[in-house]
Amino acid sequence: MAVILGKQMTREEILRRVGDISQLGGVRVAELLDGLERGVRIAE
Repeated sequence: MAVILGKQMTREEILRRVGDISQLGGVRVAELLDGLERGVRIAE
């Protein structure tokens, strides 16, 4: 459960209010390709 604006909400309750859960936040993994950073994995 998540607390949003002081109210506990389940995933289903959140999805009823937004079209896509990624609208609220998210993380993606990337890998740097240039210079000394080449091969370093990061989370954005």
